[in-house]
Amino acid sequence: MKRDENNNYRLTDALSILPDGTRLVDTHYEYDGLSNITSVRESGIEPLRKTVNYTYDELSRLQGASYLYGVSGYTRNLSDTMSFHYDDI
Repeated sequence: MKRDENNNYRLTDALSILPDGTRLVDTHYEYDGLSNITSVRESGIEPLRKTVNYTYDELSRLQGASYLYGVSGYTRNLSDTMSFHYDDI
């Protein structure tokens, strides 16, 4: 694991390796100025490849998440979006 020493030691990279040394998943995290996660990118063996992007409102509440799965050879839709809404309370 790798952490950003200049920004509260936020996790920036994580690597998962199988006992035989095979690289399983390499994950990279990005943040906005308020330390909200804005992006998680996973690369590695299929089907463990995806990108998730997050958006926030002016109060740092999660507004949306969009997923893109990078699996080759599939004909189905490999992306999705979720939206979140809040009431006044």
